[in-house]
Amino acid sequence: MRKTVKKRALILVLLGMGTITLSLIAFDQSRFFHAQYFPQEPRFEEKNLTSLMLRAFTGKTYKQTDSCGTTIQIADFTPEKSYYQIQSVILDVYQNIHNGFYMGATVPWYHFKIDEFCNGITHEKKIVTSANICLIGGYTHNYEACEELDFIDFTLETGLILPTGDNHLQARGVLFRGATATGLFDWITTGISADIVGFFDHHNGRLWDITWYLKADHALHGISCLLAYTHSNQHKTPVPWSNACLPFWTMDTLNFELSFDSACFEHPFLPSFYFYYNHVLSGKNVIRTPQTGLGISFDF
Repeated sequence: MRKTVKKRALILVLLGMGTITLSLIAFDQSRFFHAQYFPQEPRFEEKNLTSLMLRAFTGKTYKQTDSCGTTIQIADFTPEKSYYQIQSVILDVYQNIHNGFYMGATVPWYHFKIDEFCNGITHEKKIVTSANICLIGGYTHNYEACEELDFIDFTLETGLILPTGDNHLQARGVLFRGATATGLFDWITTGISADIVGFFDHHNGRLWDITWYLKADHALHGISCLLAYTHSNQHKTPVPWSNACLPFWTMDTLNFELSFDSACFEHPFLPSFYFYYNHVLSGKNVIRTPQTGLGISFDF
């Protein structure tokens, strides 16, 4: 009883800190200025399960694409002196409530460093900002009474995006997301995730993503490997570091994830460790910033 009270108190504190410091995350809004992050797999249906995850990404590029999808050097400046460098730190929190229902919250933190060289002059911009908090509510189910398959999982969630970021990143909207996964041969998982975000303000237009992935799950001593393809598409969005606005953008991303689960029967609360690499395959009106990252997660 005392353990349950302490656990609930911890969750309330974490959610309260997320509201104040804007550092909790459960949904990654897609952006035109970096390769998209892999969306989470269907959530595990376990009573009172708490999940925490910390991720950090960094990337740098000299290239962008125009409205036709042609890759060009940034503003046709010399690549040695013109680039975009984008970093982010993300903290996830999820809490299962009852009978498959769960809740969460989300907001990323960004650091932009932009160097542009024109007419012999270097223009440098540095911006540190949070983005928008997203409050999540969802339902998940894990079906394991299969004859040919290992399992079938699915998750449905909705949430509100609230304007807590800086001026050019502010947005108000509502999201809907669905994810499903199927297990094969005791170690292979394949799945699809799709989401759509509708915005209430005129600065952002409809955003949607779809992802297909294949995963070797715990194939060797707790090591898993995941490969995915993500397509993202948005009508109209502001540029965070200027007063410009893109009329639309599309992006195709290759997602790679390598993870190690250190938990075992004797020590079930040990963490999992992650290495990420997200690469822009193609797109229109996007900045081709790859994202390399590390992560750590806890389930208890």
